Amino acid sequence: MFPQECSNLYQHQEVITVNPLDPTGLFYTLLQRSSRQVIRACSVQDLEFICKAFHVSFLTEDVEACIETLFEKGICKEAEEDTACTTEELMRVIAYQRDMCELSDFSKSFNDCSVFRPHRESEVDEDVVVVGYGLLDELISNARGQLGLTASKARTKFSLFKNTTPSFAEKLANRIKMMQATLARLQTMENEMVKMKHEHSETKNRLEATETRVQTLTKANGLLSSRLSETETRLAETKQTLTKANDLLASRLRETESRLNETESRLHNTESKLQQGITQSELLVNILRGYPNQN
Repeated sequence: MFPQECSNLYQHQEVITVNPLDPTGLFYTLLQRSSRQVIRACSVQDLEFICKAFHVSFLTEDVEACIETLFEKGICKEAEEDTACTTEELMRVIAYQRDMCELSDFSKSFNDCSVFRPHRESEVDEDVVVVGYGLLDELISNARGQLGLTASKARTKFSLFKNTTPSFAEKLANRIKMMQATLARLQTMENEMVKMKHEHSETKNRLEATETRVQTLTKANGLLSSRLSETETRLAETKQTLTKANDLLASRLRETESRLNETESRLHNTESKLQQGITQSELLVNILRGYPNQN
């Protein structure tokens, strides 16, 4: 957010200045019209930024003492009710002032870069600028932290610039584009992570369902194995019983065959004796009739 854009948000003639100590800046002006109640309502981070900007020691365990120091040094002043600023207004201006200080530090990192010129005329006539990305590292780390990613420090970059040095606005615009591209990549990574988490959750649910089915099948298999074992035992007992019955039946069959043979033998003897008796009877009849036997 640039100064002119910041000033459009508030009905003030002052704007956000690069130097927070500038008496004509909106940040300094609002502090001069902030009551103790407004200052106490600010967050600890905002109070720490105010103290750091005006070189006042800040202790988180004694915030009230820091507030009193701000009023004692005249940094903050009690204002009348109709001219006093609101807490929301002050907190917004503090946020914009913090961004402006970060941009100022970012600009300083360009001005403090080291320039190395080629030693041979045959080399390309360009300056090799080693750019320190201190602020960019912090912004990227903060962005990655907000996206739940592991913060990683950006490596030192080497960029080639021609002898005609671009303006700070061009450099800043290029760096902002780089930051936007980085944030876009981080957003894409976040979306991919969300998708992966969703797929992981679905896979986990499927795995749990599969484990449940496996447990059910294992129990059923155990029950079937138990029943199969019982069936095999009963089958063995039945087989043993059938073997005994078969042996007994075979023994009785042999006895029956023996008796049948004996009966047949007796029947044959009886038939033979009967035939002899018939023959003798016929002979006797013939004798009695007085006819000799033709045989």
